[in-house]
Amino acid sequence: MTTPKSQQSAFTLIELLVVIVIIAILATAALPIYLIIQDKANSSVSRTNLRTIGGVLYLYQGDNNMCFPAIDGDSSIPDLDNWVSELVIAINQETPLPELISNPITKTFVSPGLRWKSSGGFYDNAELLNTYAATEALAGLDDKGSPDPELKRRPVTIESQGQTIILVEARQSGSNPYCEPWIDWNTASSDFGLPPEDTQAIDFRYSDEVNVLMADGSAKTMSAKELAEIKEWNWSGDRYPKKP
Repeated sequence: MTTPKSQQSAFTLIELLVVIVIIAILATAALPIYLIIQDKANSSVSRTNLRTIGGVLYLYQGDNNMCFPAIDGDSSIPDLDNWVSELVIAINQETPLPELISNPITKTFVSPGLRWKSSGGFYDNAELLNTYAATEALAGLDDKGSPDPELKRRPVTIESQGQTIILVEARQSGSNPYCEPWIDWNTASSDFGLPPEDTQAIDFRYSDEVNVLMADGSAKTMSAKELAEIKEWNWSGDRYPKKP
């Protein structure tokens, strides 16, 4: 006994619909996994960027009286914060300054996978200039020992370099294609414990994680919980508790 062609067509259509539904279910289930993998890959690139910046920071010292660049001040590249400007020039020594001014080469200073949104929409990575903010540990110390972003910091004044954060992934400054040049302790600590989408300065963009550069040149990935456990001295690089 043979099945009528009309019934065969109905079975074929039903089977096709079942396949489409199965594919849709699998695609929906796979999307979160894909996003996690993508976040991990982007985070890895960001850590590589930070390690590169750490290396340039220490090379910079050799020509600058063993100091880190000042956070603020007169920038050689007007569109960049001073410390970024200084390091972009150090990385691209063979590129004439007028070319860097007209077209800053800042790929190393941009974290991939950004979710920044301005009044005009989301920025493309190619439009971004800098996504890493300095902490107080990169600011020089005045006569009273308080951080001053216009002064240069000597790394030797950082008591525990392996425990001190000097750069952190940050949220954008207003609607600009860059983040704040630095984040003070009061601003940073007010973000601790907040849901990542509610933070004002620190950008937990990788599955509630953020990448940081330590004063010893190492790059680390910290969860929101881990970052919330750091103390003010981890952000300023001095006045660590004395060991008993």
